[in-house]
Amino acid sequence: MSPQSQETAVKTVCELGIMDGKSANRFDPYGSLIVAGAVKMAAMVNNTYHGFNGTFPVREQGDAWYRPYVNYCVALGVMPGMEFTDHNQPITRAQMVYLFANALPEQELAEISDMSAFPDVAEQTPYHEGIETLQKAGIVIGDHHGYRPADTISRLEAAIIISREAVPEMRIAG
Repeated sequence: MSPQSQETAVKTVCELGIMDGKSANRFDPYGSLIVAGAVKMAAMVNNTYHGFNGTFPVREQGDAWYRPYVNYCVALGVMPGMEFTDHNQPITRAQMVYLFANALPEQELAEISDMSAFPDVAEQTPYHEGIETLQKAGIVIGDHHGYRPADTISRLEAAIIISREAVPEMRIAG
């Protein structure tokens, strides 16, 4: 992906309120995405899709910053139950796609890609259904190593993927 396309993805997710920078003038593209950040991203996409304009209840005093997003995702089935126990750890590529695949209804993830299956994703791979769904929808693509589902994911990679989910015109067909 070209640097210009990467910049477009980052700009898109920031403008849509899906992701924030690490500070007012720093995105930290190569930093790890943590579970809480991925939960927030999935919640934001689902929330705005359903016309709620990215608004969430104010968190209770003493709650972690991500608690409203976790509660939202659990309540709406984006994340059944308490799927993740440590929201501050880096998220794997498979875990993130699990959340993102559940963020939109199935009809919004229509198959547009005829890419062959990732060689490193099999039926026993955790969250393989979400990986396959988003691959067929042109949202995730691999590299010469495949998808690398057990690896952690950078903030830039996550921004690219979630921008394709949020803006269907950015998806990769073919």
